[in-house]
Amino acid sequence: MTQLDTNQKIETALSFHPDWDVPAEDRYVFQYHHMQLKPLEPNQLSIQSIDCIDGEEFVIITAFIRSSLDKPIRLEDVNLILLDEEKNSIARKKFELDGLGELPACSCRPWRFIFEKHELNETFDKNGAWSLAFEIQKRIKPSDHRLELSESWNESLSTDQKTQLEALLSQLPVLNPGEVNIMGIQGTENADQSLTISLLIRNGSENNLEISQLPLHVLNSEGEQIAAGSFNLEGLTVMSNTSKPWSFTFPKEMVNQEKLPLTTWKVVIPQA
Repeated sequence: MTQLDTNQKIETALSFHPDWDVPAEDRYVFQYHHMQLKPLEPNQLSIQSIDCIDGEEFVIITAFIRSSLDKPIRLEDVNLILLDEEKNSIARKKFELDGLGELPACSCRPWRFIFEKHELNETFDKNGAWSLAFEIQKRIKPSDHRLELSESWNESLSTDQKTQLEALLSQLPVLNPGEVNIMGIQGTENADQSLTISLLIRNGSENNLEISQLPLHVLNSEGEQIAAGSFNLEGLTVMSNTSKPWSFTFPKEMVNQEKLPLTTWKVVIPQA
């Protein structure tokens, strides 16, 4: 394997996907844009926008994916962010890059990225100083993640109960970047044969999570369904990097009484 001098700059070679049928005129355009690129630092992966088509329903951006690694690389999922001239976010989107194929060592390959207009949070100006960049996901440290209580929960819980929730949170596995999950923390069978469960909704992303509707299934230790229902939450928000407790009550008609009493249980979000 070739060892790269960490002080040198790396020129990338233009590479086209083997299945791309690139007309001669387009090749000249790509070659021209490629000649304008600055060298990379060693062991760097970058993206450089070339052009865009701003249609009625889509914005299609052509960009170079560039690698200064000294070995080929295959990319899978990447998070890209479209920025305006002041580096404010216009759109964020995850793209699957399996189709890009193997990117040769120290190479540069053109690719197209499509943003639907509804995915943009403001009007896009193709003639502005916009740019496309990789969005770096920061790994959350345990100390960064915190408990968030709604006003009603904060008022109803005692100091000891809040301390217990904090202790529980500190013992849970660290969330991966962008991960969101739920965890059951308490279940109560009510006198009217309804069932109330309390969940910890965990948001490991850097964005606030807004939930307007949440379908839930409660299962016993055998995987049998105890209760099922869908809940309208009127825009429940879980702040970034927080875990928020919330309670849900299943009316009697949503509860399978034959599967009670509630002992060992878990709650899942059914797949659509």
